[in-house]
Amino acid sequence: MINRPKSTCRNLSLLGILALNGAVWANANDVTAGPARVNLRPKFTEGRTARYSVWTQRNIANSANVGEHTRSLEQQSTTKGEVSWAVKQVHPDGSASCAMIVHWMAWTRRLPNGSVEVNDSRQSTGDNEETHKLVVAICDTPLTFEVSANGTVKKVVGMDAIRQAVGHDDQIPNGLDFMESATDLALVAAAPSAAAAGDQWNAQVTWHHDFGPIHHQIKYWLDSVEQVAGIHVAHVRGSGSLDLEVDPTRISPGNPTLDIQLTEGSLQTQIMFDLSRHEAVGRNTVENRTFELTGDLGGGRAFRTIIKEKNHSQVLRIAER
Repeated sequence: MINRPKSTCRNLSLLGILALNGAVWANANDVTAGPARVNLRPKFTEGRTARYSVWTQRNIANSANVGEHTRSLEQQSTTKGEVSWAVKQVHPDGSASCAMIVHWMAWTRRLPNGSVEVNDSRQSTGDNEETHKLVVAICDTPLTFEVSANGTVKKVVGMDAIRQAVGHDDQIPNGLDFMESATDLALVAAAPSAAAAGDQWNAQVTWHHDFGPIHHQIKYWLDSVEQVAGIHVAHVRGSGSLDLEVDPTRISPGNPTLDIQLTEGSLQTQIMFDLSRHEAVGRNTVENRTFELTGDLGGGRAFRTIIKEKNHSQVLRIAER
């Protein structure tokens, strides 16, 4: 187990904040070139733990047309909290069982009517009883993930405890939602064991959406490697396209003519990877999606709905041991 001085952790976190927000930061005494080739895979060490501050904002704009009538709605939700990632067991093939624990989470929603709804796990009550119950159930409930040697999350276990606390499946996140959250903490998906600046690799991941699974085709590349405060840091970028696999259950039997298309989907991400511990120290990701829903209401009435979603998330390591 490596116990790094707190000052080093704070310096690297400060660099993460500046870099992820596009600021220019350089000091000839603190930043030097790193090694020519680096390993971007996780370095699993039993008992090692990192704590992250997480933030996600989702904006949805909905424009519906029925005949000559148009209606537009907008809403926004923001979640923030703190999450720990710990290595429980390392397997002979280099894979590992890891645990994720959400320590606290606050979920704020601005509804189409302009009202604001806040549900915080640290409070005894919230503005929406069912949502607050879910937020509380997610927190302090450990989930176990099986992660391959190259940083790909394969499986999640432990959702039954959340399901029992909530009492039903209607609101709890899908298993793929939790796998997405785990992937976006300490890992670089499908990472190579040796990469030089400019090298590229591909990753395919599938995450959950209300309309069905969304397949992400992501191309990553290593931008550069620097030494910061005595630590080698890799700067990784990623760009991806999205493909929707429509869930047939989203189309009710009474409306068989409904057609759902993902007409535009893209992802951009920046990752700062600590090469001493082989885990991410900071991440900034923006994902844009545009859905088109069309159908026939009968009696010569057709409808068309355009839904634009923008998800912006940031992750920053705030503690380590």
